[in-house]
Amino acid sequence: MYNSIRLGLLTIMKGKEIVAIVFFGFCLIHHVKGAACPSNQWSLEQGFCYIRKTGSVDYSAAETACQGLGGYLATVADSGENTRISSITPAGLGSSQKFWIGLTKNTSTSLWVLNNNENTTYFNWGLSPVAEPNGDGDCVVFGPGAYWFDENCATTVNGYICERPGECPTAQTLTHATTNSTLNVIGNVIGYQCHSGYEHSDGTENKAVECLDSGLWSETLSDCTRKNCSTPPTVNNADIEPGYNTLFESELNYTCHNGYQFSPGVKEMIISCNASGMWNVTPPHCTLKTCPAVQTIQNGAPDTTATAAFTTVTYSCNTGYEFTDNETVKYVTCQNDATWNDTVSDCRSELF
Repeated sequence: MYNSIRLGLLTIMKGKEIVAIVFFGFCLIHHVKGAACPSNQWSLEQGFCYIRKTGSVDYSAAETACQGLGGYLATVADSGENTRISSITPAGLGSSQKFWIGLTKNTSTSLWVLNNNENTTYFNWGLSPVAEPNGDGDCVVFGPGAYWFDENCATTVNGYICERPGECPTAQTLTHATTNSTLNVIGNVIGYQCHSGYEHSDGTENKAVECLDSGLWSETLSDCTRKNCSTPPTVNNADIEPGYNTLFESELNYTCHNGYQFSPGVKEMIISCNASGMWNVTPPHCTLKTCPAVQTIQNGAPDTTATAAFTTVTYSCNTGYEFTDNETVKYVTCQNDATWNDTVSDCRSELF
């Protein structure tokens, strides 16, 4: 059995089966069992809520009033629903007691249609349960004996009967997530999408919950939390600044050990945990700094041309020569700031 509902854009599902597509208009949805109604003024019948309102109104005003209550004029799809609606009408319904329901005549085809523009195959006319009424009305009222009567749509009658699906409690609002709907009617599925860089507790970014026949949501979700980039990259000859964390938007500051650098003049490098839960870059390893070229001297020579930090160069004078302090050997070291700790003089003849 189906009924119609005026809603915004929405897909309503039952299990894995799509049972309704709504786009700012009418849709068909299955009747289901269970659920609750917005207040005790509504009567819960087979998973749908009904309310009878009194007041002198025409069809258009009744339709608008039902929409204002979050529903629509009741659409009676079969005899069972007709009986259920009769249970909320006054006992001993008099001939003057008539209430609008959601059925009108298509003036182009002369066919009677529900308020979702679908033709109906069930009728319960007052003249006969299956006979076409003889009146010239294009709208329908629910009247004495639970029978239907056609009326001019501009006629004011005693009231109207509204219908809406049963509902679950108010849908969850999750921190750091957006939803595609807040509608809590039976069969509705709400999708929750975590914001960029956030995820659900099981590591997924998207979750969906369904308002079940029982009137309960299929699952209770936790808030979305920041993704974790986990273990930081290991960088040789470098340390990470203490007190870091590995969550989305966190930054790690790598500092090379003394005498090391990422590139000439660059001793520090910052990386960040991105929205994919990955570190945005893997830093290169720190390499030794280098001093300027090894000094050359007259009448002597260094034992190496290496310029890496912590390298010690031994200078020796040629035979018969010595440094000005009468030494024949000198030692110069490349320091951790990439400077030599000393300079040496040329070697001079020992005869001086």
